[in-house]
Amino acid sequence: MNSFPSLLTHQLVHRLLWVIGIAHCDVSFQNIMIKPGTMIGVLNDFDLASVMQRGATSPPKIGYRGIGTPLFMAVNLLSKKALRSEVPRLYRHDLESFAWVLLYGSLCVKDGKENLDVEPFRDWVSIDSSQLYNAKTTLVQKFMEIPEWLIPTFRVWFEVAYKSNLGNVLGPEHDPIILGSVLRAWGIDKEDWEDFI
Repeated sequence: MNSFPSLLTHQLVHRLLWVIGIAHCDVSFQNIMIKPGTMIGVLNDFDLASVMQRGATSPPKIGYRGIGTPLFMAVNLLSKKALRSEVPRLYRHDLESFAWVLLYGSLCVKDGKENLDVEPFRDWVSIDSSQLYNAKTTLVQKFMEIPEWLIPTFRVWFEVAYKSNLGNVLGPEHDPIILGSVLRAWGIDKEDWEDFI
């Protein structure tokens, strides 16, 4: 199941929304509708979206504060700092949520039916944010339970977290670079997206 090229359009449209000032803030499996038998999808459910000034790097909502579905939230938004509302939401957080959606879909959906009784998600639905932060961090560091075709995508998030832990703060100006890293991990040719981001 490698459908990354068909996801390119969806990812670039999501990026465009962010650039013009609409941050979705709740990218989750339940908020993506896929036309049966295709990879044509629609990101819906904008009730938690935030409107920003065009060109802003972060919406007025910050950190955790009830934004998003924890199972699919970026690791950084589950941290203690985020729980204290000290983490500005960045584009990369929504981008990372797409990676968690891909992992969930690849492990928990078979023959069009959802099955939540699959590791690691089975355990994740009943733990609090700090435990989920630890569980996701461990998974990303060890690439446990990640299908081989998704490892390059999660390697990007490992590198972002590793640089942040070393004190190399990657500001919002790095978000297009991170998007480029994800698209390269998906095997999408640079000429298909370099002018866009």
